[in-house]
Amino acid sequence: DPYGPDSTSNIRVAVTSEDEGYELLGLKLNIGSMVLDGLKSNHQMGWDFVDSREEALEDLLARDFTRYRELVFCGFGEPMFRTDDICWLVDALKQAVPALPPVRINTNGHANLILGRDVTPDLKGRIDVLSISLNGSTAEEYCAVTHPRDGEAAWQAMLDFTRRAAGYVP
Repeated sequence: DPYGPDSTSNIRVAVTSEDEGYELLGLKLNIGSMVLDGLKSNHQMGWDFVDSREEALEDLLARDFTRYRELVFCGFGEPMFRTDDICWLVDALKQAVPALPPVRINTNGHANLILGRDVTPDLKGRIDVLSISLNGSTAEEYCAVTHPRDGEAAWQAMLDFTRRAAGYVP
């Protein structure tokens, strides 16, 4: 089983949350801590819990990159929500690792919609491959599969992101 814990528990993944939490109706919530707690009870991957993005970088730099064909950013949710952190990390890795493998992001293409700005220029020279989840050939199919918060606007945002990104990612 290539996806079972015997195979995936050897994949090392540095995980951090810089979520400071918030208070809602008198209740203190920290979604980042809740996600980390859930991951700590999941032994199907080799989670390496660290306290900051700097520690995540240190964790990555300790690895032998000749053993990897790709460095992939993906997540439980949309990794491009943290575009600035991804760019920071990729810049640091490219500076420190001369033969860094190609960098890929798996995305739903909603980063511009979520962040309220065009992030595609930030990808130039950093990201080598984008895998954008289309999930349908029409807006109706797409919405039926993904149930996006923004409805058909999410379909249009994904298409727009794809068009824009093509100018910055090979």
